[in-house]
Amino acid sequence: MVEDVMELLRLFGVPYLVCPMEAEAQCAALEQLGLVDGIITDDSDIFPFGGKKVYKNIFHNQKFVEAFFAQDIEKELGFSQEEMIALALLLGSDYTDGIRGIGIVNATEVVNAYPGLAGLEDFKKWVQAFDLAEEAQRLKDKKAKKSDSEIAEMTKAATAGRGVQTRIDQFFTNYDDEQALAVRCREPNES
Repeated sequence: MVEDVMELLRLFGVPYLVCPMEAEAQCAALEQLGLVDGIITDDSDIFPFGGKKVYKNIFHNQKFVEAFFAQDIEKELGFSQEEMIALALLLGSDYTDGIRGIGIVNATEVVNAYPGLAGLEDFKKWVQAFDLAEEAQRLKDKKAKKSDSEIAEMTKAATAGRGVQTRIDQFFTNYDDEQALAVRCREPNES
């Protein structure tokens, strides 16, 4: 099925990329290069990857389309891409389970009090110093055991462009092939 869609896109001359890892990272990279005007996704991980203009609910007939802009988030909440990464680490995302007991309100307060990724390290030190007995319990918690490596991994993935197709010349290639398209359309559906 995927190969059929890719073939039809090629025959109609529609550019596409096969993303090696995270689709949101690829979409954000294309937007940052000025190759697309915005990103259609329902995945909020787009902002930590650097998405700027995001359109949600495009394919949901029962919902209104919503537009979110990184510049508005930064203006209204003071959250840059780095703070969005910190929020994703605290709340959970595709890369981390988040911190047990921290919801959106607490996460926002933490990021405001301890801005940026370095702020998360400061917050961690504050929490550890707060109650040593509670820290012993936290070390038993599976999420806490892997949080340091997850912070490093999420930071690398979000800021270094890992998992992004860098060879994008096929995005500009016009594969419009009317003759091949006509042949393909005459073929019987074998699925």
